[in-house]
This record gives sequence, C-alpha cells and structure tokens, in this order.
Amino acid sequence: MRVPRTTVIRRLERLQGWGLIDRRGRHYYTHEKTLNSLIGIRSYEKVRRILSKGTKELTDLDTLPD
Repeated sequence: MRVPRTTVIRRLERLQGWGLIDRRGRHYYTHEKTLNSLIGIRSYEKVRRILSKGTKELTDLDTLPD
C-alpha cells in the first residue's frame, strides 16, 4: 500500500467510526448493510482486495525482526 502502518490503522479506525467496517480481534469485516447500500455488491470485491493486501503487508511488517 506504500503508506506508513500508522496511516493504515488510522484509516481503518476512521472507517470503523463511520460504521462501514467492524474489528474483531486482529481482523476487520464489512457490515452487511454497507455491502447492500453504501458500497454495493460491485465494489465489494475491490474493497476486499485492498483490505486483504493491506492485511498481508501489515502481517509481513509484524514478522520483521526489530
């Protein structure tokens, strides 16, 4: 994603504050109402790819030695 980890976390928190996503443990999920109204089914796959890529990159960063 080419942005600092803190920026990703801040943006995820903003989406969570808007009620578009929900956090459970270390994972983020979109609300069903969001998929059916605001974002729409067509955008779901794009959003999912972006979030999956961000999750993978954050996981990779977590495994780097200090």
